[in-house]
Amino acid sequence: MVFYLVELNKELEVAPRFFGPKLREEIDRRLRQEVEGTCNGKYGFVLSVLNVIDTGKGLVREGTGSAVFDLKYSCICFKPFKGEVLDVVVTSVNKMGFFAEAGPLQVFVSNHLIPESFEFNTAHEPCYQTADGEQKIVPGSEVRLRIVGTRVDASDIFAVGSIKEDYLGVISVPMPGPSPPPPGPPGAYQFVELTQDQKRRMYQLTSIFENADTTLQYGYAERLRDNRGITYGFCGFTTGTSDGLMVVEEYTRLQPNNTLAGFLPALRKLAGKGDRFTGLDGFEAAVRKLASDKGFIDAQWAICDKEYHLPAMQWCRKVQCQYALTKAQLHDALVNHGQGLGDKFSVDYIFMGAQKAVNGTPATGVDEVTWLRAFLQARKAMLASWDAVSAVSTPRIRIYQKLVDLGNLNLDGPIYFDLKKRNSTDGKPVWQVQDVYYAVDWCYPKLAATLEQPCPSKEQCCAIWGVCGKGLHYCAQGHCAGGACVGTPVVPEHVDPNPDNPFGVGGDSGSTPSPSPPSPVPSPSPVQSPPASSPPPSPAPALPAGCGQLLQDVDFVGADLPDGEIGFTDSMAACCKACGARPECGVYTWNPAYQTCHLKAKTGWQLKTVKGVQSAVKPAAPPSPVPSPSPVPSPSPPPPSPKPSPPPPSPKPSPSPSPVPIPSPPPAPPATCGAAKQDTDLNGADLLDGGVENVLSPDACCAACIAQQDCGAWTFVALSELCYLKAASGWVERPVQGLQSAVMSNRNTTVVVVDPNPPPSPPPPSPSPSPSPGAPPSPSPGDPNAPYQFVDLTEDQKRRMYELTSIFENSDVGVRTDLQYNYAERLGDDRGITYGFCGFTTGTGDGVMVVEEYTKLKPNNPLARFLPALRAVAGQGDVFTGLNGFEAAVQKLGEDKDFIQAQWMVCDDQYGKPAQEWCQKIQCRDALTKAQLHDALVNHGEGLGDRFSVDYIFQAAEKAAGGTPATGVDEKKWLAAFLQARYNLLSSWDSTSAASVNRIKIYQELLKLGNLNLDGPIYIDLTAPTTTADGKKVWQVKNVYYGTFLIYSDPNDPNRRLELIA
Repeated sequence: MVFYLVELNKELEVAPRFFGPKLREEIDRRLRQEVEGTCNGKYGFVLSVLNVIDTGKGLVREGTGSAVFDLKYSCICFKPFKGEVLDVVVTSVNKMGFFAEAGPLQVFVSNHLIPESFEFNTAHEPCYQTADGEQKIVPGSEVRLRIVGTRVDASDIFAVGSIKEDYLGVISVPMPGPSPPPPGPPGAYQFVELTQDQKRRMYQLTSIFENADTTLQYGYAERLRDNRGITYGFCGFTTGTSDGLMVVEEYTRLQPNNTLAGFLPALRKLAGKGDRFTGLDGFEAAVRKLASDKGFIDAQWAICDKEYHLPAMQWCRKVQCQYALTKAQLHDALVNHGQGLGDKFSVDYIFMGAQKAVNGTPATGVDEVTWLRAFLQARKAMLASWDAVSAVSTPRIRIYQKLVDLGNLNLDGPIYFDLKKRNSTDGKPVWQVQDVYYAVDWCYPKLAATLEQPCPSKEQCCAIWGVCGKGLHYCAQGHCAGGACVGTPVVPEHVDPNPDNPFGVGGDSGSTPSPSPPSPVPSPSPVQSPPASSPPPSPAPALPAGCGQLLQDVDFVGADLPDGEIGFTDSMAACCKACGARPECGVYTWNPAYQTCHLKAKTGWQLKTVKGVQSAVKPAAPPSPVPSPSPVPSPSPPPPSPKPSPPPPSPKPSPSPSPVPIPSPPPAPPATCGAAKQDTDLNGADLLDGGVENVLSPDACCAACIAQQDCGAWTFVALSELCYLKAASGWVERPVQGLQSAVMSNRNTTVVVVDPNPPPSPPPPSPSPSPSPGAPPSPSPGDPNAPYQFVDLTEDQKRRMYELTSIFENSDVGVRTDLQYNYAERLGDDRGITYGFCGFTTGTGDGVMVVEEYTKLKPNNPLARFLPALRAVAGQGDVFTGLNGFEAAVQKLGEDKDFIQAQWMVCDDQYGKPAQEWCQKIQCRDALTKAQLHDALVNHGEGLGDRFSVDYIFQAAEKAAGGTPATGVDEKKWLAAFLQARYNLLSSWDSTSAASVNRIKIYQELLKLGNLNLDGPIYIDLTAPTTTADGKKVWQVKNVYYGTFLIYSDPNDPNRRLELIA
């Protein structure tokens, strides 16, 4: 790798507030921030700015007051060249090859540039390894390679490497740690960075544990005697490891003449030496004086991000964590424990403990909350057993456990801390975190002590314990009156009434226990109760009549009504009363820990499982009573005279009934959830928009069904946290392992049970009539209730699959031997030259594979001379260097059997087998689904970080359908979602891709026509051709027909043609 010392120029605009003695420092800082790490097309990557040679004269912009400086500076750059040997770190591995990094440079090594002794293996993780297992290429491996090609853009450099030479290959494998996750559901994970507020809270959480203050302590410095030297700064840097040295070095780089620079020789000697302080006398005092020094603060942030935040997010990507709370915990653990390097106190060992406890990570399908709890428990056990200093850090784990219990996975605010003062061994007062509270209105004795008047109402009591008057009375429930608590004053055991406690009210250190079900309040509820004649409600609800069914440990999140939070609510019954008073209230939630009631709208909320929280759905109001007709005269009373003629004597009619008061029909009892059946699915009859996401328990699924008036049954899928709401009838009960279902009580249902072992049906009394000519045969995808077993396509189905792809790729179709083997064209889609019946491209990796296979079958072939160029441009997109004449050579090989065989081998290996693997993962049965997966892989390719890839289509389809066939989703529903997701992607990508949407419409039409078995005949209607610049006609697919005869108005129309897939 070539490094350059060069002089470059840069225009920099500086705001007026920086004009003054520190103007030069601001210019230096901004210059480094804006240019270091960027790519210069001529000299490569700018590694480091050495110094500013000339600032020039700042020219003031009119109207803004800012000055623009034309800077000249010297810097170190590097640029890779073909033929260089580099040591790189592998970042990802797939069957096309592997990606690696050398600093900011990304290198791709194709599988044909890896020695034949390495084979691609996915048994445990994607890797290349030798047959004896001695050498292995996995993410994190260090590899020595030779650069065989580069591409330089205006803002980046890409390189292609090879390890297929002597003295190249694996140098080392990664150290023990969490194994890279095996491939999960396609495209399911996408890392999302923390928001600014979440990141701030994350650092404040760490600060409260490190320094007992949510204000970041840049000037903190102390000798903790924890074998790490002096701990200082907001992120807990230490002189006995290495990060303490890094901060001072970074500070000195930003601000050379600083008060800590003199300690650098001592810091370098003591790095890694633990509790040694030689040469550091006065270091703590010097740090404390720099609490507001901008350069010192910037240095701390730079090292904290580099050493802790970025590695924490890398760990998060490995385990595929989603929640902000998990990310914050990983950051806190790295600050507290550090990474690997053989240290059994490190995060690596905590990861292994958590992974062992729950048998995996979120990347392997373990629920993230379950994994986070296991991680916290493993970390707590390690801290408790390590040493006395570490053991006192266990509250930082307990606080995170409490936040998990409270359901604050998104790391929302406000968060309150309860701290208590204690004396350390040297007699110094030290604040200790006692407890944490989230999203609760609270007051503290110090505030209450300032009240001059007695508390006149419960609004002046705390949400958890009331506080009133100067006597600092704590009320368990109720309110303050006349300066005293109504009820028995209770002082919680560890709440310190000392006004010096600065952070809020305390509480039990564990999660708040759920209170026993409250008794009905004596006051009448405004919600109309059923009359005495109505059937009694189910005994399951523990609420007064008219309040709905009690849902324990269920929270309705979101959709709060205006002024819908009511504090000091002592029971669910009181919460019910408040909901009943507001017609727009549809559901309500009561949190006994904080005595708060939350009134919600009828729709728009989400369900979560939160321990201790209680919820209910307000029953629909009973119909208005029908006015009694007794006081109202009959609409047409018979006149007294003349009397009507008597009826004939036989049959004797019944006398006309007298008007009798008609009682109002009793309102139906509220719907309740029946007992859930384990390993049971209610298949079909899903309500529109009946898939509810993020449902964590069967109770929450039941709550969603109660809230939707037309819901008569439900199915809960724990694996994907989905709840399917069903109609009252029309579904079919079937056994599916892992699912739970229930039928609602008091809602009419029609149950159809499928026997997993049905008796054979009796033969029909007479043969069925023959189908009419051209009528489609019944699809036979297999019994959906049987255990899944992959069935390969028949030869006819496979032929039709390839012909469908050919009609889209080349607007032509025929029998298998007539596929477009000699097609070749430059489409301008950043994939180079597209050729062959399967759409191979020179700009990716499959184009060179075909020619390599062809050369193996026929060494002296017309395409062999293009191999060096094909290898150089593989992965380079629309690069055609050395490929002049390639299309013409391909077009002459339409009858070459070896060329045809090479195309079939690569198409089957790169698209046919992967499509089969995708199908087996989602457990697809229908031939139409299998054909669509194959077509999508040919059109989009797999993964590799490409947002045009099949991975992202799978992700969108899984989200839209609420899962896959493997998780119980109907296959037709999933295929429709997959086709729509692919259609949306093609429509929005670029003009070339948008023209391909017809291939999606054809599959959508086949799905609508019910041709799930991919039967024939299929007719493709091609029409309205356009003409390219070279006079070539381009046919467009207009429609598809299946199982029908077609008659055109003008069969001789030159702009219309019909193709048959038999």
